[in-house]
Amino acid sequence: MRNPFVFGATLSVVTVVAATAQAQPKPADKPKSPIVIVSGCAKPGANPGVWTLSNVGERTEAPAPALNKDEQDAAARRTLGSDTYELVGVADFIPTEMSQSVGSRKVILTRERVNTTGKLQAGHKVIVKGLFIAGSPNRVNVTSVADVAATCP
Repeated sequence: MRNPFVFGATLSVVTVVAATAQAQPKPADKPKSPIVIVSGCAKPGANPGVWTLSNVGERTEAPAPALNKDEQDAAARRTLGSDTYELVGVADFIPTEMSQSVGSRKVILTRERVNTTGKLQAGHKVIVKGLFIAGSPNRVNVTSVADVAATCP
């Protein structure tokens, strides 16, 4: 005679495995906000927490939020274009003085405690990596910045 406990336990495991398999996203599914790399000319916007990237050419997708050397080299060789993006989440990448004007950072952090790379500079050609937010205008929530040139054509 079969043990009803073993049958019930086996059925429970099969049910859990089947439910877990259905809950997993398919590898072919693309994320709703892919990580992208764009390059162009940076300038501050009217809101200190939002910058503009103009003269943007080709946008490419990337697997990880950090900008690696190969991606930086490839993006630096790209020609500029005519697209414009808004850059959001820039407080960690703009100069310290500007960073303190974003939100309540000045109240929370003294100038000495502000942690910013300063890589996003007005008038510079930069490479930006971050989450793509489709819209009008398109936006990038910045995760990495590399300064390519002190001027931008």
